[in-house]
Amino acid sequence: MNDSGSIQKILLLTTIGRDYSTNYGGVLQAFALYHFLCSNNCYVEVLDYNQPDQEIPGEAHSSKCKVILYAVKKVFKKGGFKKAIEKMREKLVALTIKSELFECKSVRKESFNAFKYKHITFSEKTYKSFLEVVNSFQESNSHFDVFIAGSDQVWNPGLPLEQLKVYLLGFVLDGKKISYASSISSTIPDEMIELYRIHLQQFHAISVREKFSAEEVRRILGYTPVINVDPTILLTSEEWDKITSQPEFTPEKPFIFVYDLYRSRDILPVVEKLSRRDHFKYVNYNPLALHKKRYKNLQFNFYKEGPSEFLWLIKQSDFVV
Repeated sequence: MNDSGSIQKILLLTTIGRDYSTNYGGVLQAFALYHFLCSNNCYVEVLDYNQPDQEIPGEAHSSKCKVILYAVKKVFKKGGFKKAIEKMREKLVALTIKSELFECKSVRKESFNAFKYKHITFSEKTYKSFLEVVNSFQESNSHFDVFIAGSDQVWNPGLPLEQLKVYLLGFVLDGKKISYASSISSTIPDEMIELYRIHLQQFHAISVREKFSAEEVRRILGYTPVINVDPTILLTSEEWDKITSQPEFTPEKPFIFVYDLYRSRDILPVVEKLSRRDHFKYVNYNPLALHKKRYKNLQFNFYKEGPSEFLWLIKQSDFVV
């Protein structure tokens, strides 16, 4: 509440949108901060700021046709038949994997959207550019008392400039600007320091998520901001329990939960060896691992599952990698 006892109206800006982001960490940190603020008697909306999708439906099918046509043309070249067939096979295997991934991503997006629609209130309007946000708020921001940026990598200098200016709250005309546990992630280039300085010096309060980000802010503003925990740490285990959901496939216990986010070739062979030695099964994130028959104890891939199922699997697992 504010000093008058009325409910604070907060607009939260983070790295997700209503139909944007299928990143477990990104969505769960946004939910956590949203839930924490709502639990403290605030009215909260998350700005529905979406980046255009890069994937084009049907692209894989079209590419397969091109590969076949390319191979046919090669047949008519002297000595090209064998090489053309080999090249076609290699490319078709790659495109088949790409097609399967596209289907997985489609299901995954539905799972994440269902979670977000159920647990988070977004702004009524969807924005796809900084200019759209500016135009919408140009007369007054009086509908909201506070604008909060964070957590996650909202101040990463590698973001598109328009996106970065949104997260630096460059559109806010009046109302308090606050950063909660924002991350800069990488060194701010010298040519961008003035951009950060112009916007950050207008904040009423700044906190960051790690020491590196604090040092970058100090380099720009001359003082060290507060370092706060990631929003996911703000909630109790009981609060997280309320949003867990059992997936359709129930892993056989005991099982290991493997979050092989970067598809390392070194992780699963070790997990497989341990699982055989200690009689564990395991579940993993990387959908491509299912194509490898050597992982006998890999019983389930959770790539398509939403955040609620992700949390359930972590809680029910006997070991986490």
